[in-house]
Parts: sequence; C-alpha cells; structure tokens
Amino acid sequence: MRKLANKLFFIIFFAGYLPLAIPNLPAGESANIGVKNIVPRLQNDTLIVSAEFVNIFSRRIIGTIQSGLPSIIQIEIKLLDSRGRQMARKFISTSVEYDIWGEKYYIVRNGKRKSFADFAAVEEVCTRLRDEKLFFRTDPRDENNYRVEIRVGIIPISSRQAEKVTDWIMDPNQTEETVASDNRTTGFELNINRLISFFVGKKKGSKYVSKWTSSRPFRWKDLVP
Repeated sequence: MRKLANKLFFIIFFAGYLPLAIPNLPAGESANIGVKNIVPRLQNDTLIVSAEFVNIFSRRIIGTIQSGLPSIIQIEIKLLDSRGRQMARKFISTSVEYDIWGEKYYIVRNGKRKSFADFAAVEEVCTRLRDEKLFFRTDPRDENNYRVEIRVGIIPISSRQAEKVTDWIMDPNQTEETVASDNRTTGFELNINRLISFFVGKKKGSKYVSKWTSSRPFRWKDLVP
C-alpha cells in the first residue's frame, strides 16, 4: 500500500513540473501531426488499409508518458464513395503507458497488452497502421470510385483522469451506437475532436490531432491484392 502511495505521489509531483522539464520544439521544427502514404488494397475481397503517421510524439507527450501517465492514440478511418457518402467508418484506440518502476513501456489495444524495452520500439509500432480491415464483401464488378480518409490524434491523460477515462476509451466492445447513448451520461464520445477538446481544450487541441488525409480515388478492380 505504501509503495502504491509513493508511486502516485511521484507521478502527480512530476506531472506538475512537466511543462518546465520538457522544452518547446526549436524554431523550424514542425509540430503538426500528419498522415501520409495511405495504401488501400484487397485481401480476400476485404479492403485493408495501411498508412504512416508523423509527429505524433512531441517531446512534451514523450515526457508525459515517461512520467507514468498514459496517452491515448486515436485513429479514425472512413471509406467514402465518389459522392462523398460514408460507406464504412472505424475507430482505433491505443494506449501508450510506461511503468516507471519496471522501466518498461506498454501498448494496449483491443484488450491486449504488449511490453517494450525502449521508446524507439513503441514509436515504430504506433506510427504505422498495418493492414487494418475496413470494408468487407467488395465487388470487383463495381465501377464506382472510392477513397479512404484518415486522421489521427493523441490525447495526454492527467493523473486525475487516468484510471476511469482510460478504461472507458480503451473498451474494445465500445461502438458508435453505445457511444451515442453513453454520451448522455458520461460526457465522452469517441470522436477525436471532442475527446481532445475535453482533455486539452479547444485552443490547444489543434496541435494534438491531424487534418483528414485522403488516399487517391480507386476502383475495387484496380487495387493490388
């Protein structure tokens, strides 16, 4: 019990000094989070998507994680037709944590927890989206054009928010339908903009989330298996 109390004291104390400990990015260094290299392809008549993310981990975010407080990476993926109608949408939440006593990093997604010895390995995993299933039962006879849009954000969680909120966001059974109903009582929603506005405020929120980035238009028959 004493060990747990000491750990909580250290986390809260360090977090209070975090803005002083982590310097701002130097002039000329981009702090904008972005999405690039969106690659849709087919796998057994299922649309899968890969992409890369840049500037997710600012030094301030890294310092927050290394203080023992989690950060949540939130990815939104949409499939749109040529008229801009949404055909599919997916949310992906990943928690990045650091055990200051065990000196290990952890990535938690869909209820699965993996450990990493250093932050470089964490960054390698979290800055790439690999073959994410998005849309089933594609029809190669369909001549319509489609495109994939993606945006990504990172949400630093304070010590007061960490336990309850992280568990809620990371619930692998959460769906858009349950969010719509839960939002009336909890005040939370999986939409990145609303999450970031809640945790870091509207004025600062823009630097924690990317703009929507679109793939090139494609037809099912043109995609490489």
